[in-house]
Amino acid sequence: MSRFDYLLVLLAILAGLALTEILSDIAKLCRAAEHVSFYWLPFVWALLCFLLLVQWWWNLWTWKPYVHEMMGASYPAFLLSLVFPTFLYAACVLLFPDVSGDNAIDMRKHYFQEHSWFFGCCTIRMITLTIGNSISLKMSLFHPENLVRYFAIAVLSSCAFIANERLHIAAAAVCLALLVIFIAFFSSPMAHLRDHDRSA
Repeated sequence: MSRFDYLLVLLAILAGLALTEILSDIAKLCRAAEHVSFYWLPFVWALLCFLLLVQWWWNLWTWKPYVHEMMGASYPAFLLSLVFPTFLYAACVLLFPDVSGDNAIDMRKHYFQEHSWFFGCCTIRMITLTIGNSISLKMSLFHPENLVRYFAIAVLSSCAFIANERLHIAAAAVCLALLVIFIAFFSSPMAHLRDHDRSA
C-alpha cells in the first residue's frame, strides 16, 4: 500500500459519512412525511452536495500523481486535504432537520435558521479546495478553473449572510450551472495532465 492509498482511507471515510448523511436524512424525512412541511430548496442543495462529492472523489483518482505529492508532503498539507470532506460532511448534517419524535417539522424554517452555518461550511470547503488544488496541481490563481471557483465562493458567501429566498433560489440555479460547466470542461483527466505539463 502506497502512502497515497493509506491517507486516502480517511478521506474515503469522510466522503462515505457525507453520502450516508444525505441519503439517510432524505429517507427519514420520507418516513416522517405526515409530520413534515416539505420545502424543495434543501433538496436542490442536497443534490448539489451529492454531485460535488462524487466529482471530488472522481478527481482524486485523476489527480493521483499530484495529490500524492501534496498530501504526503507534510502533516499540515494532509490536514488541508481533510478540510474539504470535513466541511462537506458538516454541511450535509446541517441541511436537513432532525426528524426524531412526533413534533411538526417546517423544512423552510429550518433552512433559513441554519443557512449561515450551512453556507459558511460550503464557502470554507470551496476556499480550501481552491488552495489545495493550486498547490498540488501547481495551478495559476487565474486559471479558468479557479475563476469558476471564485464565482462560486462569492455566491455561497452571499447566501451565508443574506436570508433572502429569491437570492437562495438564484444561487442554487447558478451553482448547479457552474457545477455542470466544471464537470464538462475541467473534470477530464487529460485536461489536468495537460495543464500540469504546461506548468512544469
